[in-house]
Amino acid sequence: MRQSTRNLLCFCMLFGMLALALPLHAAAHDPGKVKTSWLASDGGDVLRPERSSGAYHWYLGLDAGLTYSMFQNGPLAYYTSNPYNPKYPRPGHVNEGNGLGFYLGATADFPVSDWVGIMLKANYHTRMGVFDETLDVGEVDPQTTTGLTTVIRNQTDWTFTYLGFDLLLRFDINESAYFMIGPSFGSLSSNSATLDQELIQPSDLYYVEDINGIDDIVNFYRTASSTEEVAGFLGTRVDLKAGFGWRFELNEGLQLVPELTLAYPLSSFVDKDFTPGLESAGVFHWLSGETGLPIVENNNDFNMITVFFTLGLRWRMGS
Repeated sequence: MRQSTRNLLCFCMLFGMLALALPLHAAAHDPGKVKTSWLASDGGDVLRPERSSGAYHWYLGLDAGLTYSMFQNGPLAYYTSNPYNPKYPRPGHVNEGNGLGFYLGATADFPVSDWVGIMLKANYHTRMGVFDETLDVGEVDPQTTTGLTTVIRNQTDWTFTYLGFDLLLRFDINESAYFMIGPSFGSLSSNSATLDQELIQPSDLYYVEDINGIDDIVNFYRTASSTEEVAGFLGTRVDLKAGFGWRFELNEGLQLVPELTLAYPLSSFVDKDFTPGLESAGVFHWLSGETGLPIVENNNDFNMITVFFTLGLRWRMGS
């Protein structure tokens, strides 16, 4: 999605939320009083949030659950440290992948009418992807005698850790169920990529090992593994988040609340490419050493869609 379209969607979403929750003031029968109504109010009598003595109750809660992320719009090439020879960074690549992460958070739920509310959520969560990609590099290594091109298998386990904040509008469907939608903001605190690489062909190709920083020897290893934080991703992201929740009364002041939401990306994920050697690990444009043509041409739309399933407790505030 183009950046201008993303920016327009973000603006329209925020403007719509502000307009819907904007209070309208009108003089009551008593000139000394002011009556407040809401653009979203329908004058109905929905039981939740409960109303007592003309006041709405608001809720505070804690949430825990799982995330399921689906990475799309690859490929993406990156390099990481070489466990055998630091002079030669090891390239890897990803394309389509998915994985389970975890979610911990807190929620504040404020009603603005009989059937509309604002939900504020702060959270700490991970978005994970498991990728298994085989690539024909298209080059014949001069160390081999088979004349076959180099084929490698890259298995990547990638974990992205976020501090998030959601600003959601809640629309009650009935006494128990509700729909919510709004922007979700995330700050990338860290990422960790584990690359397990295997040389598939030719059969006489091996990794080269560095001895005392001087000599390069063949070590007869055909697999390698390393774990690094990869540079080149934007530190912030914006998603459009939408989903459903259900309230189950445990007692007068406590609710059990499962929620299911989906976060669709409105901002880019990849920031820029790096040149191998300037960082210990980073996103890069993988070019052939023989032809200078791309082996993996990065797609800057590489991103993830994430589903959140959480189970929370909500405590009613006020009498």
